[in-house]
Amino acid sequence: MLKPSAAILAGALFTLGAAVSSNNVLAVNGPRPAMPRLTRTGETGPFWAWCWSPAAAADKNLVPMVWVTRQTTPQQTAAATRKLPAGKVAIFLWGGGLPLLKSPADMCRTPAGKITHFPGPWLRPEAAKIGQRMANFFRRYKAAGGRLNFLAMDYEAGINLDWYYVTRNGTVLDHLRAINADPRSAVLKKQLGFSDLFSVLHSGKARRLWNALMGRYVAEALHQAYFQPAKLEFPALRGSNYGDYIMPGNSQARVAVPNADGHYHPSWAVAGNVQSPSVYGEIGSLKLRKIGGHAYGCSPFAILRWKMMRQAIRRSRGLPLVPWVSYKSYYSAYDHQATFGANHYYEELIYQLALRGADQFLYWNPGPWDKQKGATPYDNQVLNHCLAVLNKRFGAKPGKVMPTGRIGWRSDILVAARKTSTGKILYRVTVSPGVKAIDVSPGNHHLNLRGKTGIWVTSKPGERLAFRSAAGP
Repeated sequence: MLKPSAAILAGALFTLGAAVSSNNVLAVNGPRPAMPRLTRTGETGPFWAWCWSPAAAADKNLVPMVWVTRQTTPQQTAAATRKLPAGKVAIFLWGGGLPLLKSPADMCRTPAGKITHFPGPWLRPEAAKIGQRMANFFRRYKAAGGRLNFLAMDYEAGINLDWYYVTRNGTVLDHLRAINADPRSAVLKKQLGFSDLFSVLHSGKARRLWNALMGRYVAEALHQAYFQPAKLEFPALRGSNYGDYIMPGNSQARVAVPNADGHYHPSWAVAGNVQSPSVYGEIGSLKLRKIGGHAYGCSPFAILRWKMMRQAIRRSRGLPLVPWVSYKSYYSAYDHQATFGANHYYEELIYQLALRGADQFLYWNPGPWDKQKGATPYDNQVLNHCLAVLNKRFGAKPGKVMPTGRIGWRSDILVAARKTSTGKILYRVTVSPGVKAIDVSPGNHHLNLRGKTGIWVTSKPGERLAFRSAAGP
C-alpha cells in the first residue's frame, strides 16, 4: 500500500483518532467515467467497507477506521470508537511492526553468541516485547469503553529477496552468511527443505520458498505482537495484515496463477485470522507474459479476470476474505494507468469479490499524496453505491458462495454466484467489451447486454445456471 506524505501524517491526523478526509479533493488522475449520477439508496446491511479516510456522512456503507500510533492513548482511541456504528469498529495500526528487524535481540548471532548488525528472521524476542506493551494498551482501551471488531495492520517489510529486503551494512551475500552462521538457522533450513541458503540468490524454487517462509515469519511475529493481545480482550475479534493470504504450492512451489511480476510464489503468511490480499487495478510485468502465444495485456477486463483467477485460490483453510480495494480513479504509477477510472470494471470488481465471499472490504482512499490527487467524493460514492446494491439484493444475511467453474486465461465472461437471504442464487456475469449478449442454460435464454459490462441473474433455489458468450446481438 502506498503511504501518504510525511507532511500529512505530521498534522492533526491522530488527535481525532481517524485519518485525514479527502472530501475536498475534486480532481482525479485520468478521465472520470461517463456514468449516470449515483442515487444514494440508503441501503445498509452486511456489506460495508472500512475506509482509510472518512467519507461523507451520506455514504453510510463506508465506515472510517480509527487510527492508532505510538502517540495515541487508549482513552483517545476508545472515545473515537464509541462514535462508530456497533459491530463495525475497526482500528488501524499505523507504524505497527516498525520495531521488528531493528531490535538487538533479533539480530543474527555468531556461533559464539556474539550479536551482529544483520537483522535475523526470527523476530520472537521483539514480538514478545511489543505484545506486552499492546496487552497493556488493549486492557486500558477496553476499560475506557473501547469497542473492537476488526484490527487492521499494514507492515510490508521483511527479509525478502524481491521487494523488501532489509539490511543495514554489507551486501546481501554478507547478510545470508550471517543468517547461515546463526545456530538458529538449523531449524530454518529444516523448514525450507534445503540446507544451501545461498541457493536463494538465484531465481527458482529455493528463492520462492525462502520468500514464502520469510513472509510467514513476519506474519507470526505480527500475530504475536498485535493480534493476540487484542483478541485476548475481544474474543470475537477479526483482523489481518495488508497483503497477507494463503496460497499453497505443489512440490514445485508453483500455483495456478502467477503474481504481478509473472512468477509463481506460494504464500503462507497470515497475521490474524483473515486474508487481506490487495486487489488494486495493477498487473505489473505480467501484462507481457505470453499466454497462448500472445502477451496477456493490461486492458481493464484482462486485469479484472486475472484478479479473479487469483481470488479463486485464496479461499484457503477456512479463513475469511476481507480484501483491500483502492478508489476507482486510482492511477497506478506501477502500471502508468488508471485501470478502472474511465470504465465500469471497478464496480464489477466489487460485485465479483462480494459474490466470491467478501462481505467487508478495506478501502484505501487517501487524500493527496506524492504526485497523486487522491480519492474524491465521487470515488467514495461509487463504492458506497456498490455496497448499497449488494445489501439490497442479498438482504440481511448473504448465503454461501456457489462454485461456477475455473476461469481461463482467455475467458470473455466472469461468473460469480452466491445465495441470497431468501435461498435463491444470485449471479453476477461480467463480460469483456466485445461481448454483446450471453446465452443462459438450462432454458437456452438469450440475454442482450445493451452495452453493459455486467448483469444480475437470479435463479430459483436449487437451480444452477451456466453462461456463455453469444455470437449474436
